[in-house]
Amino acid sequence: TEEQNIIINAMRTLENLTAVNNVLCVQFREKVASDGEYYIIIENGIGCSSYVGRFTGYTLNRTVTLQNTGCLYTGTIMHELIHTLGFRHEQSRPDRDDYVRVIWENIIPGKENNFRKYNTSEVDTVNTPYDFDSIMHYGRNFFSINGSDTLVALNSSITFGETDTLSFYDIQAIRNFYGCSQPIATTTTSTITTTKTTTSTTATTTTTSTTTTKTTTSTTTSTTATTTTTSTTTT
Repeated sequence: TEEQNIIINAMRTLENLTAVNNVLCVQFREKVASDGEYYIIIENGIGCSSYVGRFTGYTLNRTVTLQNTGCLYTGTIMHELIHTLGFRHEQSRPDRDDYVRVIWENIIPGKENNFRKYNTSEVDTVNTPYDFDSIMHYGRNFFSINGSDTLVALNSSITFGETDTLSFYDIQAIRNFYGCSQPIATTTTSTITTTKTTTSTTATTTTTSTTTTKTTTSTTTSTTATTTTTSTTTT
């Protein structure tokens, strides 16, 4: 379908951007039986969200929700796929308070978890600096209850917002995390993309580890990434 082609094209863009000397660092592909139990299901649900990384000893498949109205843009899809590769939002880095201030009173109640700061045991910055240009960085008024800023840069000369492509440091972080800073032809993150249709519904959460039922046209993906993280859903 057109929606599936948009998602697949975003996967190819992410693969190509992070490749080193034309050797893929991460790869998304159709699931085959020999891949085992770790895989990603991409489905049409409510909003744009994803779990972060792979969880050992927990539910083996992860759901990426991409609502077909509002989420099927290359930048948005790559943002959610990067979550599946093990990366949190840029403003959740342990050092974020050196760069931005969160305006908690302007955040929609119940969405505060999207602005949580993680410690160094939960987030690996993989030797990259704080990056206002990251595709994983929120804009100034994301999840605002009143249209006012929810994030403010401490350096007032810095502008930031929604971007639709990977920054230099996004690319470097993925390469560093997966050991691809030098060309290696044998290590890939195998993610799968198959198609299925369901008619159930999905409820997503930003605070628990449970994703309930599913919705309409879904693309199933699989990953062999070795990330182990806490079980939060993020957007």
